[in-house]
Amino acid sequence: MSRLLHACCLLIVITTFARAEHRHALVIGNSQYPKAELVSPPHDSRAVGEALRKRGFVVTQLENLTGEKLRTAFDTFARSIPTRGTALVYFSGYSLPNKKADDPTADNALLPIDGNGTSVQAVSNSQTGISSLMDRLVRDGGSALNVLVVDGCYAYPPRAPDAPRGLVKPARVSNESLVIFAAPFGEVIEPAKDGLSPLAKRLIAATDSTQPLSEVLAQVSSTQVSTVADLAVLAMPTSQAIAPANVCKPGQNAGDEWINDIGMVFCWCPPGCITIGSEPNEIGRQEDEVPSQVTFSHGYWASKFEFTRSELKALTKQAGVYLATGDHKLQPLNKFRSDFPATLLTKLNELAPSGWQYALPTEAEWEYAVRAGTKTAYSFGDDPAELALHGNFADRMLREGDVVGEVGKSMKSKPFLGDRQTGLFTYAHKTWCDRFVTMAPVGSYPPNAWGLHDMHGNLAELTATPYHPQRTPSEKFDDRAGWICKGGSWLSTASYCRSAFRGQFTFRSRENTTENYLGLRFVLRPKETP
Repeated sequence: MSRLLHACCLLIVITTFARAEHRHALVIGNSQYPKAELVSPPHDSRAVGEALRKRGFVVTQLENLTGEKLRTAFDTFARSIPTRGTALVYFSGYSLPNKKADDPTADNALLPIDGNGTSVQAVSNSQTGISSLMDRLVRDGGSALNVLVVDGCYAYPPRAPDAPRGLVKPARVSNESLVIFAAPFGEVIEPAKDGLSPLAKRLIAATDSTQPLSEVLAQVSSTQVSTVADLAVLAMPTSQAIAPANVCKPGQNAGDEWINDIGMVFCWCPPGCITIGSEPNEIGRQEDEVPSQVTFSHGYWASKFEFTRSELKALTKQAGVYLATGDHKLQPLNKFRSDFPATLLTKLNELAPSGWQYALPTEAEWEYAVRAGTKTAYSFGDDPAELALHGNFADRMLREGDVVGEVGKSMKSKPFLGDRQTGLFTYAHKTWCDRFVTMAPVGSYPPNAWGLHDMHGNLAELTATPYHPQRTPSEKFDDRAGWICKGGSWLSTASYCRSAFRGQFTFRSRENTTENYLGLRFVLRPKETP
């Protein structure tokens, strides 16, 4: 990467935005250890759980877990985190090293009530190592940030005399994770004989204050390990769903949020009117952007993010995801088969709340959602130079990146046949920088006024509207004209990412898959009443 390119990216990183997100907490109190019972964990966990609820967390509270139940709790909790949500786990109980400090795989474990804590090897056999448990949060569910608070750096009375005293600094920290310990490494603290532990008291007091959650976590303990660049997202208030997952109703205000039972977040698009298309003087205007007035007598829900790999896994229960480039769980799904949207909709509608139905958006629904009341070329204004702050498009990163589509040029094997967009992307902008070479994890840019992310760039989004240059409906679908896709993608120029731009997409019968620049965003509408 050139120095100029690096400087460009630093400038964008400095302007990193903060946005509200959904926050879930798993609060565990383990006290009933057969040979070394503790007093405070039930009080700690209940008080911490209540403090987190007041902060807007959705809290799952558990006590006295065996090893199997502890692992299951992490798995179940991971799957409950909404897309780009924050997962926080608080554990009160014994935590002990399962490796020696000089071991290249040094780690600690949360001791289940049926665990044997007498030696390092015995703790290792409990299979509740912190890194292993945190990996479950990183791998599964929709979390973008994972926090573990380890309250219980106590000496374990039955432990062998030559066993390490206190916890060890872990050799590895899971991605996108922050782990907070109650005591410095190598030290132990005395368990509380009554009331709350010292860390629980500090955490509750700070949580009950007006301090942002980012500051709360920073001051709870100075012993922390992290792979998180910053906690700016936690400075915002937590988002709240207007109803439980099994109940859906119209929102009261534009941008209200609701979460379905696989963690997809939806934003409310209220009833209203819009003129889709563009005015003759709009820069970059295409001839087919014919203005047309549309009225929505009923509002609808639009998914906050492009459909992700983790959402696909949650919906289909697949062990892995194929036909998609990018391996992060928050990467938007791409390279899907032509029949895949219908398959996904069938599965989604099996889970749909009573009186509601999932669908691909029409072109008008998509444009109404992206504009969010605006009439400018983009939801953020008319200046395409600002797009680098709001979306992922053909920028300097792509132009100078060592890529062939999504396949590195250093790879010995040839790119897949589906990766047609090869070359050096010399058409990409020479100076504007959006921080990503190709596609980005969903939610990497600020939302529009109604809370929707990535509607300008990243992936072009398929609609249910057949393409016609004059918007003239046809009784018969023309597979040569194909479907309208909206928003542009990571390999699109800025003008193709405008709100009014009408992409034209046809599925290739030869391979029956899309390119890796097309994605999906779903809507949830009220069912038509007879």
